[in-house]
Amino acid sequence: MNIVIICGGSKEEAMIDLTPYIEREATFIGVDHGTLTLLDQGITPVAAIGDFDSVTEEEYERIKKNVSHVDKYQAAKDETDIELASKYAMRYQPDLVLFTGVTCGRLDHMFSMMRLLYRLQVAHKETRFHIQNEKNDLAVALQGSSLIPSQEKWPYISFFAATPKVTDVTLKGFLYEVTNDELTFGTTRFTSNELTEEYGEVHIGSGALYVVRSSD
Repeated sequence: MNIVIICGGSKEEAMIDLTPYIEREATFIGVDHGTLTLLDQGITPVAAIGDFDSVTEEEYERIKKNVSHVDKYQAAKDETDIELASKYAMRYQPDLVLFTGVTCGRLDHMFSMMRLLYRLQVAHKETRFHIQNEKNDLAVALQGSSLIPSQEKWPYISFFAATPKVTDVTLKGFLYEVTNDELTFGTTRFTSNELTEEYGEVHIGSGALYVVRSSD
């Protein structure tokens, strides 16, 4: 099962091409104002979650009228709306959880989301977690080997340390290949690589990497 979580960012940020997920009958969850983004596109989420501090009373009434499951939380809480939505999503034991509209143009939201993405991937290794907008896809690669498929939409691939030290990093099938290299916080030389094969192989001896795919 695929789950798409639409968060409260702008429609331009949130509304990626959802056609492949609609065709696969993905399950949609709205977070705060992201629920309205879905409803405006004719998509009814299975749940709407958040404190809804970014919607008007009229908009909230529309959400309650159209969405069968609404979880409304106090604005003052320990967990972000997105974290609460991700917990709800895991009830479905999904193969993929895709987040869109996560930053609202704010760097603090982006940093918070990157930390959450790492924590979710470590806690639920059987599920793939991605953050996506029209120009970027962000995921976490854990210890071991994984394959990255070539995709015309995202020709550029960058790697950044998600843990203080990432050891024995090997990249095969890339324009810039490395063998048993090491990444640490602050390393930038693994930026803007490209695939030369149909699939690129990434091997990590210990630690974890952020994998960023970009269109330009």
